[in-house]
Amino acid sequence: MPLTREHTSRAAKARGTRIALTCALICLAVLGLAAPAMADDLNTSPPETARNGRTLSTTNGTWLGTDGTYRYAWQRCDSEELCDPPVPGQTASSYLLTTADLGRRIRSVVTTNSLLGPDSAASALTARIVAAPPTNSAAPAVSGATQIGSTLSSTLGTWNDPSPANVTYRRQWQRCAAVDGSGCQSISGATGASYTTGPSDLGQFARVLVTAEGLGTRVVASPPVGPIANPPGSGGGSPGGAGTGTGPGTNSPTGGLRKMRPFPRVIVAGRLARGLTFISGLEIRRGPRSAAVSVRCRGRGCPRGSFRGRLGRRGSLRLKRFQRIYGPGTVIEIRITRRGAIGKFTRLTTRSRSVPARRDACLMPGSSKPRRCPRR
Repeated sequence: MPLTREHTSRAAKARGTRIALTCALICLAVLGLAAPAMADDLNTSPPETARNGRTLSTTNGTWLGTDGTYRYAWQRCDSEELCDPPVPGQTASSYLLTTADLGRRIRSVVTTNSLLGPDSAASALTARIVAAPPTNSAAPAVSGATQIGSTLSSTLGTWNDPSPANVTYRRQWQRCAAVDGSGCQSISGATGASYTTGPSDLGQFARVLVTAEGLGTRVVASPPVGPIANPPGSGGGSPGGAGTGTGPGTNSPTGGLRKMRPFPRVIVAGRLARGLTFISGLEIRRGPRSAAVSVRCRGRGCPRGSFRGRLGRRGSLRLKRFQRIYGPGTVIEIRITRRGAIGKFTRLTTRSRSVPARRDACLMPGSSKPRRCPRR
């Protein structure tokens, strides 16, 4: 059909409308008033993250019409829809994983500028972060004189980690009952590289715990050193003693003394009933014949007076008068001693909803104060 003047006029108007709309969009872009939805079209390829050891790095992605400047943020996520706010202070194109990231998934967020305004794009989530703490190839060590008042020094040991400069270390000194590391307790406030021993360490063994934290934590203990003895000439050991020997004539914390042999056992049997403790059996077994025994009871249900006696020919003694019903908080203390030897101490404390609390310790000759037992 031939074009009429009317058709030509309509085509011209349509071209004019398209030109006007294009000019309007360009003006809006220049003025920064373009619709935000149009900015999504600027990113044609999202950022990508890669991992090397504990470090994540991100690419910028591919963008159209940007000014070439980029800003970075990192987020911890559970899913694409559930992400925390950006990690504070992490604004570089690389990110060091820490224990705070364990169990989470990480993504980078890259922001750039264009004529249409700022625009951001996020990378895909990483796999869930699992612990990979530093590994230890050489345990910490303690050195120094094992005497009261001496200063012990410690090493960190040798550790391996993909980011060794970013591993943090903590120390905790402990005193132990035996050289095998049993019966150890942390010493309050002793967290430095060195530790000066005191009276509470007498007869104990010292060690240091080192905690290494990277992507997870690992704790390794040094071999214990000791036992801690009195210094020479202090009167705490035999004259002329030095070092940490344990035989006669050395500066041993036990003065060359040994436990009584055989070392007795305290056997307890009973049951709980309505918040009370019924001790149906209380007996000393396998002790040295004629060793002295004393028993003291304080609290509800105790028999009158204390008890004193001796072990029989077989080194045993049944404490029948203490086989009875006790209320909560009752304390029964049993001491078994023999001249010239380290004795046995047992304390029972009854409780309303549990078996009696028990403490076993040793008694030095001439002393009624219980203390930790030496190894022998």
